[in-house]
Amino acid sequence: MPAGPGLDWRDPDAYRPLLGCDAALHAWEWLRRDPDYRDAHARGDHDLAAQFGLHTLEDPALCAADARPLWTESADPFVITARATPSTSAGALDLQRCGLSIFTFPGKVDGEYIFLGDGRHTLRFDLLSGTLGAGPVRLSWRMPQPSEALPAIMALRRFAIWWRTGSLVDISFPSAARAARWLTLLRVRDALETGASQREIAACLFGSAIAGARWRLDNGSYRLRVQRLVRSSRLVALRGAAQLLRPPPWWRG
Repeated sequence: MPAGPGLDWRDPDAYRPLLGCDAALHAWEWLRRDPDYRDAHARGDHDLAAQFGLHTLEDPALCAADARPLWTESADPFVITARATPSTSAGALDLQRCGLSIFTFPGKVDGEYIFLGDGRHTLRFDLLSGTLGAGPVRLSWRMPQPSEALPAIMALRRFAIWWRTGSLVDISFPSAARAARWLTLLRVRDALETGASQREIAACLFGSAIAGARWRLDNGSYRLRVQRLVRSSRLVALRGAAQLLRPPPWWRG
């Protein structure tokens, strides 16, 4: 039986594309599995979007490569917050001439939300005022508090490189090790949703040889590893997907 939204937890290749993705897409894969989120989307209750760290509810049927989750600035420190003012100067930003795909969504008040993604990396803007769809503009960036500045600076650097090269560069969050662990926990969550036992999970993750009839006695260390994975997976689900968006304190500087 497929696990999660259409994935077979026994197949590691089904999860491997997420290894090179940034935190916004990892978080989305967790969120779209959340039964409360899926229920809110099914009811069309967009007033609950902020509860999940989003501006609007994205369709949980969409995988990370196709989804455009509009994480809020409070949930995702990599969101660039700015104001757009019409400009005719030589250095003005004109997305109509960049030749790249960009998705804009109306904001709740005067601005708009912008999503740019290549299926692995994303770039998000919250425009407090103005629009990027009516010609050249000059952006006024809102500097966050020093304790949260590094993620925003890294996102701004990614934006500058994208504008020059057309490529969204990696910002090294999550790290390869953290991304791999997140994927393992996601597989464990999907396995639990299908009713898989810890023994079945152990056999799939570590090999059938360690999950024999006496595995609790003969391979106690693997049993403990699976138990820790199960606890950690449930903890991520309990705390909410948006927790994955925030780098640890040592990363933020």
